[in-house]
Amino acid sequence: MTSVMAVPASASFDGPRGPQVISPWLQRVDAGESELVSVWFRGVDRRICDFRMVVRDTRQVDVSYLRHRRAATLNGGSTLTRGERDRATFRVEADFRRDANAILSATVSYNDCGRHSRTQFKRFGLLLPVDGESRHDRDRDGHDGRDGRDGRDGRDDHKGQGKDDHKGPGKHDDKDNDKGKGGGKSPSKDYKAPVKAL
Repeated sequence: MTSVMAVPASASFDGPRGPQVISPWLQRVDAGESELVSVWFRGVDRRICDFRMVVRDTRQVDVSYLRHRRAATLNGGSTLTRGERDRATFRVEADFRRDANAILSATVSYNDCGRHSRTQFKRFGLLLPVDGESRHDRDRDGHDGRDGRDGRDGRDDHKGQGKDDHKGPGKHDDKDNDKGKGGGKSPSKDYKAPVKAL
């Protein structure tokens, strides 16, 4: 939707003419990740030059531009002819705990390619779908947690059983063997020596 905004005295506001946004919906992004998104434009009535797009930051969405620029340009350059389609790309990083559709305010500036053409502006809204961190944290913790617990339990059970089964029976067997050996060396308590007749 187009609306009037404060612009310099040398600039003018363009109504239905100029570059048109094909769709206000941006690509879906993950919260906490720096990702590229694009806005597609279509040339309507005439050729335009010096295209620039600025998207405002919000409290929960940081916006930056490619090559450390201060605005986004069209991928094919700074001009757009009638009927031509092109996109302007920028980078976002959203901070949401839950899934949300963030609303961003964008402004494009351009002129009619004439030597003394005035800079004209269009302002419009964009919608950025965000997958919140809560879902990703839950999925990640659940997946890793199950694997981690299973892995630890498996290792503990293996180690515990291995130690008990190996050392326990082994020690008992050794003691029994020692007793068996010792029994051959000394008589038992119930043993009585034969008495000679007088």
